[in-house]
Amino acid sequence: MASFATTHVSPYDALTKAVAANPLTGKSFLITGAGRGVGEHITREIAAAGAQRIGLVGRNLERINETKSRFKEAFPNTVFAAFAADITDEEKIGLIFKTFGVPDVLINNAGHFPDEGPFIKENLKSWWTGFEINILGTATVTQQFLRAKPKGKSAIVLNVSTLATHMRFPMHGWSGYTRSKLGQARIFEHIRFEHPDVRFINCHPG
Repeated sequence: MASFATTHVSPYDALTKAVAANPLTGKSFLITGAGRGVGEHITREIAAAGAQRIGLVGRNLERINETKSRFKEAFPNTVFAAFAADITDEEKIGLIFKTFGVPDVLINNAGHFPDEGPFIKENLKSWWTGFEINILGTATVTQQFLRAKPKGKSAIVLNVSTLATHMRFPMHGWSGYTRSKLGQARIFEHIRFEHPDVRFINCHPG
């Protein structure tokens, strides 16, 4: 069967030119899971591209403040704000949008890898935490964002997912992570039809 997919392992020429032609000057972003890993790298690239304001959300207050301090020093022209919150906490997430305001771009990066091996050996309470964070948490942040966003205001919601959700064969020992991430992606497919003024993107970094 012919494949229409192209796999890239580095930024390709068309993307590099597009980024250069469309700097992020004046734009605001809110990123969950920004204290380390992929979220920290996303923040760095956005700041380097000229973002005006970036809100950093993480569970650990000390870590997210350390991340904020590093970025403030590296990118003095960008305003950074740090917030500590569990993304499943509706009240705290709602308060973040009241404090920071509604960003031009929301990046749902926070996630949880719950698996400890084959399904038969899983601790299902721990396994279910992956669904609570990856689906409920992401839905909570997105819902609060949509409620705070002025009607008619265009916006972008970027969901950091995983290529593993679309692989033809299930990955051994990853039942909780891949299925919760798949559910997350399907929910976004639904929400985008209800909000045509918002561009929803599922991004699969690997």
